Amino acid sequence: MLPYNTTRSLVLSQPAGTLGEEIQTTPEPPKEPFDSVNFDAGRQGVLESGNQELHWKFTCTVAAKEVIGQNLQEAPIKFTPNIEGSFFWKNASELVFRPNLEWNLNQFYEARLADKLLNLAAAEYSGVRFWTFSTPAMTLINASQMGGGRDFRFSLNFSMLPEADSLKKHLKVFRYDATGAKNYLPFEVENDNYYSLNKLVKISTAATSSLYFELEPGFQPVKWKQGIKEKVEVPAVITTVLRVDSVTESGSEDKTPSIRVKFSEGVDVKTAAAFIEINPPVKFTAQRDSGRENTVRLMGPFIPNR
Repeated sequence: MLPYNTTRSLVLSQPAGTLGEEIQTTPEPPKEPFDSVNFDAGRQGVLESGNQELHWKFTCTVAAKEVIGQNLQEAPIKFTPNIEGSFFWKNASELVFRPNLEWNLNQFYEARLADKLLNLAAAEYSGVRFWTFSTPAMTLINASQMGGGRDFRFSLNFSMLPEADSLKKHLKVFRYDATGAKNYLPFEVENDNYYSLNKLVKISTAATSSLYFELEPGFQPVKWKQGIKEKVEVPAVITTVLRVDSVTESGSEDKTPSIRVKFSEGVDVKTAAAFIEINPPVKFTAQRDSGRENTVRLMGPFIPNR
């Protein structure tokens, strides 16, 4: 048998003039370079959905027709950290990886060619063998107070578009009390269904000098069924500081002695009394001064000029 890529030819041999056979070899033509591939893992190497596929598009024919569309028995590429899934050739020059489960959020991945890769011309791939990509980070970038209105309103800026249902289930607002325990506050998301990274949150309870927003594990962005695995806490930027502007006693015409406490902002009368202390101690009740949202009237057995 003749070597691969050789030819046989018949020649006339001299001087006898008999027909003879002579083997001639011709050099194998140089192979086209197999060194270029386009790796597609989303915009700027960041996956855009939880079930997104990865694509390697080569510049030449690599796979035979018989294997196109069939899951490969051995993975040609290995991942760190490992992710289970299947490889298949979408066409003769495009390799695809399809994950079995959703990608983890906030994760950096490495992909490396596991072994030699030959195309149909038997040329070995000599290009890049190592690729990196990541999944997006679902987090709350900042929370800033907005002016205007009776309630305290905050603008929350997310890194990804949050799922509306997650805003209801896994977004929390709290402050620390005097013992250091978390005191969770009621709130309302005003634009939870808007297609925007910024969400407006309204809090009726007066904010103090410190207020925090919390994303619980399971908080989901749009297009991702899997939520975050670790809790996120972000302090709010409070631009309106609650302060006491004035304290005045009732006039002589008032039948019941009282003290008026005027604040810089409107306050919740129901909870304000717990934050007011009088010395010497006097039992009192608190009510809103008529027509003044930022003034609390303290009613009790106060002694004039004391």
